[in-house]
Amino acid sequence: MRSAARLGWPLRRSARRGVGVPGPFDQATAKRIFLPNLAGMWRGVRVRDQLRRVVDLPIWLINDARAFVLAEATCGAGHGASTVVGLTIGTGIGGGIAIGGRLHLGIDGTAGEVGHITIDPHGSPCGCGNRGCLETFAQWPLDRHTGHSCGADGCADTD
Repeated sequence: MRSAARLGWPLRRSARRGVGVPGPFDQATAKRIFLPNLAGMWRGVRVRDQLRRVVDLPIWLINDARAFVLAEATCGAGHGASTVVGLTIGTGIGGGIAIGGRLHLGIDGTAGEVGHITIDPHGSPCGCGNRGCLETFAQWPLDRHTGHSCGADGCADTD
């Protein structure tokens, strides 16, 4: 938010802010549960409260992949379609589902979260704590602990 203000973007013209966050969070408290693909101490961080300290407006949090699907369904390539399913591939693999122009979140807000579907229960550990998730096979090759790019020849510093 401070960066947007430095760029001269008019932060006070709307009544609220929507923020896409990577990974799951508690819908009621907006507390981060974990960020499986980003290093750092994010577990338990109240993202919405932190943002409210910077911008005195209501903050609406949404998972970043679900934000992408919502945008495509309401004003993008999926506008007017009865059902939109989207897949995001970056530091992780995510997705979302919009039905009838409304985002479908499921019982716990993770509908469409395909990156943590178990592919091999005996596979490599995933940042989410599970083993053998799709992300462990197909994610962008970045070591989540060091920030180094990793490939068949090992890891290299990305700086």
